[in-house]
Amino acid sequence: MVGWFWHTYTCPPPVGGTCGWQSAAYWTGDALAFTEALHSSGPEYDIAVGTDGFGVAGTLTYEFTEGTYQSRATLWIPPGSAINLHNADLASQSAASAVDGDLQFGSYSNISSGISTRAARWSGNAASMTDIHPDGFVRSWVSGAADGHAVGTAVLGATNHAILWAGGSAQVDLTPDGMAAEAVDAHGGLQVGNVGGYAAIWAGNAGSWFDLSSVLPPEYGSGRADAIEVDAEGKIVVVGSAYVPARTRSEAIVWVSGAAVTPGDANCDGFVDLDDISPFTGVLLSTDPASCHVAASDMNGDGEPDGLDIAIFVNAVLGL
Repeated sequence: MVGWFWHTYTCPPPVGGTCGWQSAAYWTGDALAFTEALHSSGPEYDIAVGTDGFGVAGTLTYEFTEGTYQSRATLWIPPGSAINLHNADLASQSAASAVDGDLQFGSYSNISSGISTRAARWSGNAASMTDIHPDGFVRSWVSGAADGHAVGTAVLGATNHAILWAGGSAQVDLTPDGMAAEAVDAHGGLQVGNVGGYAAIWAGNAGSWFDLSSVLPPEYGSGRADAIEVDAEGKIVVVGSAYVPARTRSEAIVWVSGAAVTPGDANCDGFVDLDDISPFTGVLLSTDPASCHVAASDMNGDGEPDGLDIAIFVNAVLGL
């Protein structure tokens, strides 16, 4: 896992108190052992954003003159070496966000040339920087990459479009007609992000998108999927968040493909207890259509939650 933390120190006079800078770092192993070795000497702050488990993509930000900052895309190879990806001949600012084997992805801009944020690709050094901005769009950037697929967002007018770069360059617009979308991560030939403000997953084209929010309990509304992993057996794990209007907050969500449904666990929280009575009743009264709730309320396995399941459900809740 990669990211950053606040490295604190005592502010020099006359400020005093505690100051801090963002310092790139990574965590490894089951115990998530912490290492700050990514921090580079010289920049005002640095952050690590993406990794493929070997290389780490991120950005160094310098303050060469007070109040004026310059960001430079960087590739780290732990435990400590840093490779500058910033091509000063083509870019005034750059940022790296994803690594996929020998390739790195992110974005760049060039103020003097009137170039706004545009998606970019590198292959291990600054001179290799390549513009992969989709034609016809105003701005673009890459957010994630894996298995030969990079994903990100391109802006057309005021609308965001989810973009897939297959093989590092060929572009596919994943956005369903008439909607706004963004893609943020990819793995195993799948892509995740959001469509119309709701968590979404794709399988390489716009027509394949599926609304992950549709399988959440009904109290959840808008949200997004932030990361995906597909293991060797094909199990898909997606993490993200969804907003709950009744609780006026967003909550962390994990979607797992092929997850077993426990009969009686009508609220799908992993336990069969009194909290399942209300959703079980809602399923039987046809007021709770959530797919997980419906499946868990079919106590006798006949494919239809109904009155025949009530006695079995009561026994399960009572532990009988």
